[in-house]
Amino acid sequence: MLSSAPACQKLIASLFLGREIELEYEVTGLAPPSRVVLEASTPQFRGVDTISFEELPSGTTRVSYDAVFRFNGWMRLVEPLMRPSLRCLVRDALDGLVASYGRERMPGSGP
Repeated sequence: MLSSAPACQKLIASLFLGREIELEYEVTGLAPPSRVVLEASTPQFRGVDTISFEELPSGTTRVSYDAVFRFNGWMRLVEPLMRPSLRCLVRDALDGLVASYGRERMPGSGP
């Protein structure tokens, strides 16, 4: 069960379909040390990112990243057409995490 999260927000700029969009992410769930849930929304879009941490017997940590994107209003009609672009957005986010922490993605992880 996720405990109440402290008020914490972060503005993130992402490139999506050739345009830079700014999303204000808010921590909506926190279960230290194993999980954090972040949410961002605009009038056209809502995203929920769940990042989980699992300590492995080797002393390393497995990081799992799950992103759920939902479009609002008329944008829901074109959501199936947007999936390839969303996969690129998630792949870029994963590559950013990898660059930050110096590890390779495991085979089969991410889009």
